[in-house]
Amino acid sequence: MDADDIWTNDKLMSQFKALIAHPQASVAYSWTDYIDANDNFVVSGTHTTKNGDVYNDLLINNFLENGSNPLICKEALIELGGFDESLKAAQDWDMWLRLANQCEFVTVPKVQILYRISENSTSSNLDRQEKACLAVIERAYKSRQSIDKEVLNASFANLYKYLTCRALLMPYSRKKALTAAKFLHRYFIYDKSRLQRLKFVLTLWLKITIILLLPKGFYQNLFTSLKAQDNKLEAV
Repeated sequence: MDADDIWTNDKLMSQFKALIAHPQASVAYSWTDYIDANDNFVVSGTHTTKNGDVYNDLLINNFLENGSNPLICKEALIELGGFDESLKAAQDWDMWLRLANQCEFVTVPKVQILYRISENSTSSNLDRQEKACLAVIERAYKSRQSIDKEVLNASFANLYKYLTCRALLMPYSRKKALTAAKFLHRYFIYDKSRLQRLKFVLTLWLKITIILLLPKGFYQNLFTSLKAQDNKLEAV
């Protein structure tokens, strides 16, 4: 567990009960939300519910989302051999995929992990994360080559969507906006449903353009105001 993550008080017990109730499963996981350095809510996680053989779903999207999420049966972890320390990032996703290749998963459909986003965190180095994730995807595909090419392309698309959105989280900067533009271009290449998601893509391009062209104080106030309006609508 990272020092800056937070668990709810019932996280471990809920996952333990899920494993007892589903003896065929070796991994129990919960949902994640994201917070900032001051414990303020930033964004919801994927809140995905997948049980049983989750390999393809997990390759498309790392819905466990962080390294402190799952409760894993000891025997399965010993057989697996632990994390691959040669990876510079995404060691957790690699482990979850290797577990999913030999074990069943069970969901606890509750937010029980609060993952802290900070500028200095390991996951903030997005170029390094991209490289490591591509290596994980390639390894996962080789481990189960029956995987359809569409699943593989969906995995690439979701990776670049995730990296784009991470690059556009606070604190904003022109450097991160340029990184987001690069990732968004790659997302657009791989996403087969790009035309159905055109509004989403154009929204991200607009945010990138605003950060690149407008003064920092202006776009910071603009995004803060828009977020406040969204929060009011959600409250209603």
